[in-house]
Amino acid sequence: MGYSEKENIDKLLNEKTTFTKMGDLSFLEKTIVSDYLGKAKLFIFRQKMKTTLDVLVENKKGRFAS
Repeated sequence: MGYSEKENIDKLLNEKTTFTKMGDLSFLEKTIVSDYLGKAKLFIFRQKMKTTLDVLVENKKGRFAS
């Protein structure tokens, strides 16, 4: 899932089929934190992506558990 699709995560997770969404490869997040510098900003980005991936993995486990 492309990062630009993160705002659509609820809709994507409710789809009945598996999906691959490349998204907009030139996407710039509008809600990004600009007050942090260097590593702190990178850490926040990494944590946001990890949380998104964790949600996807848990959803997939639930979808195929039966």
